[in-house]
Amino acid sequence: MIILALFLSLAPGVRAAEAPSVFEAHYADSIERSLSADSFFASKLALSFDGHMAAVAQLSDVKAAAAYLKWQVAGPARAQAPRETAARLEAASLGEHESGALLAAGALAAPTQFNRVASRLEELKPGLGRRLIRSVHGAAQEARFPPMMRALQQIAGSLKLESSASAYDSRGKAVAFFDGGNSR
Repeated sequence: MIILALFLSLAPGVRAAEAPSVFEAHYADSIERSLSADSFFASKLALSFDGHMAAVAQLSDVKAAAAYLKWQVAGPARAQAPRETAARLEAASLGEHESGALLAAGALAAPTQFNRVASRLEELKPGLGRRLIRSVHGAAQEARFPPMMRALQQIAGSLKLESSASAYDSRGKAVAFFDGGNSR
């Protein structure tokens, strides 16, 4: 579980059993702060996530993807890495690049957790969660190497937003739009 291991290394003092829910809460709060500060953050996050998933699709296996995503979150200056990223996730907001990398790591390592996070993001910004799931499906189709292709296809097949996170009513009529007039 890349994201769990990454989060545990970022946030010492969090017990392993608590890490997934603590991460989800801090991540959603960080994204909510970013959405409040920048009306185009959802688009920036989606583009960053698309870029990370496209890069992951070109890698040979999940181990290579984990190394790539860890570097993307920590940055080239390893000195700022784990603890500062965790502190910023809890207290402020991360930029779209780091947020997208954390989200991509979550999609690969913990699809069930990614589902919950995508559903929460769908509630915060209608259309965002669906866009993120489509990106995982696209990465599965674009994968170059069989091990990564199989891993991404398996993950993509398990993703589905929770029912409360929908931009459509029961008749299929759009009730909210991504980066449109119905921002929260």
